[in-house]
Amino acid sequence: MASTRSTATAMVRDRMLTPGYCCWSGGGVGRRPDAAHRAVPDADYAARLAPLKPPPRERDWWACVMLNPRPHAHPATELRKRSPTSTSSPGTFPCCQKWNAQAVIIPQQTRELIGRSAMTFFFTVCATLKANSVYTSLADATWQARDVIALASGIAGLGFLLLIVATTIARLPPKRSADGFQPRMVALIGAFATTTFIALPPVEVAPAIALLADIIVLIGCSLSICCLAWLGRSFSVMAQARQLVTAGPYRLSRHPLYACEAVMLAGIILRNPSWLALGIATIALCFQYLRIRNEEAVLRSVFPEYASYAEQTPMLLPGLATRRKATQQLQPQ
Repeated sequence: MASTRSTATAMVRDRMLTPGYCCWSGGGVGRRPDAAHRAVPDADYAARLAPLKPPPRERDWWACVMLNPRPHAHPATELRKRSPTSTSSPGTFPCCQKWNAQAVIIPQQTRELIGRSAMTFFFTVCATLKANSVYTSLADATWQARDVIALASGIAGLGFLLLIVATTIARLPPKRSADGFQPRMVALIGAFATTTFIALPPVEVAPAIALLADIIVLIGCSLSICCLAWLGRSFSVMAQARQLVTAGPYRLSRHPLYACEAVMLAGIILRNPSWLALGIATIALCFQYLRIRNEEAVLRSVFPEYASYAEQTPMLLPGLATRRKATQQLQPQ
C-alpha cells in the first residue's frame, strides 16, 4: 500500500511539474486552456513566463504543499488572474483551501465594550465582597484604635474599588492599544495576580504588626484613590493611550498609581506574612514593571510631548529625576 501511494504521489507531482501544467485560480491542476478561453494571449504569457525560474522540485515543492498551511505559490503559477467567481487565491492547492478563509476581525468598539463589561463585572463583585467585609467589621468593632484603623482601611479599599468601577464605565475610547498577545497577558497578570491573596490561609501576627499593616494599607488606598481621581477617564488596565495626564500627582511621578498600589501591597504582605504571599507579590511587581514599559511605549507613539515629560518626571518615586539631573550636571564633561 505504501509503495502504491508513493508511486501515485510521484506521478501526480511529475504531472503537475510538466511545463504544460500549472495551478489556476480555482485551486485545481490542469493543462493550460486553449486560446479561446485564455485571458492572457500566448505571446504575453510566454513573455511573462520567460524570465521566471522553473517551479521548485522534489523536497522544496513537497514541503510547500504538505507542510505550509498557506503555501506561497511559485510566480509561474500566479500569472493567471483570479476569476471573479473564484473562492480561492491564485496558486493554492485544493488540500490547503480550508486554511485560506479570512480571519475574523473583531471591531475596536466591540472589543472595548467586552473589556469594559468584564472589568465592570469583576470589580463590582470585588466591591460587593469588600462591602460585606466592612459591614461585618463594623458590626463586630469594639472601637479601639486597632479596630478603627482596620475599619478605615477597609472603607478606603471599598472606595478604591468603587472608583475603579466608575472610571471604567465612564472612560474615554482608546486612541491606540498595544499590539500582540504579550502586552495583554502582562496587563492581566500584573493587575489581577494579587487577587489570589483571598485564597491564602490567614496568618496570626502580633497586634502591633497588624496595626502597622493596616496603617500602611490605609495610606496606600487613600493615595491610590487620589491618583485614580486625577487619572479619571483615562484609566485602563491594558496598555492603551486615551488622554495624557500630567497634572496633580502625575506632575511628581509618571506612574503614581502603581507606586501607591505597591505601598498597599506592602501592607497586605505585612498583614499576611508567608513565602507564598511574598512570591505572588514579587511576580505581580515584575509584571507591573513590564506593564509600565508597554504603556510608555504606547504613550510615546501617540503623544509626542511624552518624551519631554518623561525626561523631567521620574517613573515611580518623586525626586529621582531631579537628583539624576543634578548628578549628571556635577559630573565632569
